[in-house]
Amino acid sequence: RDSLLKKYEGKCVVTGIDKKRLLIASHIKPWAICDNEERIDTENGLLLCPNMDRLFDYGLITFTDEGKMNISSFVGEQNIERLHISKDMVVNLKASKRLLKYLEYHRDTLFVK
Repeated sequence: RDSLLKKYEGKCVVTGIDKKRLLIASHIKPWAICDNEERIDTENGLLLCPNMDRLFDYGLITFTDEGKMNISSFVGEQNIERLHISKDMVVNLKASKRLLKYLEYHRDTLFVK
């Protein structure tokens, strides 16, 4: 968590929320599926606020290698508006090759199209 707070300057990568108590160190590849090395790998994490963490964990949002948000059709247009997210959003993932590999797993295995 501390490593992600430092990497992302204490802000949610999607919303910019900067209150530590409102930020979650979210695994890209789920903890339950990871080996011990992957569980503690900073590159297997994103700093997200609770709403974005829940959407990401459930595979309802994901990101391209360039940081463009993909939103599952299951979210619905009204909820997309309520959440203030958009398919045009691009976030700075501060991506390394390892992070992109975890993200590829998230897109291919967890994202609900």
